[in-house]
Amino acid sequence: MAIDANDSRTKVQKAQAEAATQRDRQTGDTLEKERLKQEEAAARATQKANATSAPKTAPAPHKSSKKKSRQPAYFTARTAGDKKAEKKKSAGEASPDTPR
Repeated sequence: MAIDANDSRTKVQKAQAEAATQRDRQTGDTLEKERLKQEEAAARATQKANATSAPKTAPAPHKSSKKKSRQPAYFTARTAGDKKAEKKKSAGEASPDTPR
């Protein structure tokens, strides 16, 4: 199968397309230069601001006291029968095990 690679545009259409491409390229170059100038000005302003604030000294880091952990530092296995100490009941309360 053969492909026709000839340009089917007229000379006027081709000239218009090339002129539009050239105009768009110039506009893009101008915008790029403007953006670079803005970024450079912003970088200078940032450097100037950082240079004036640099002499400030930071406070010394505060060390917090180490609190004792209620759990052991290592894993402790427990069996199903292990229970924590139960709270003592006051004298006025009867235990559920004692008959009334």
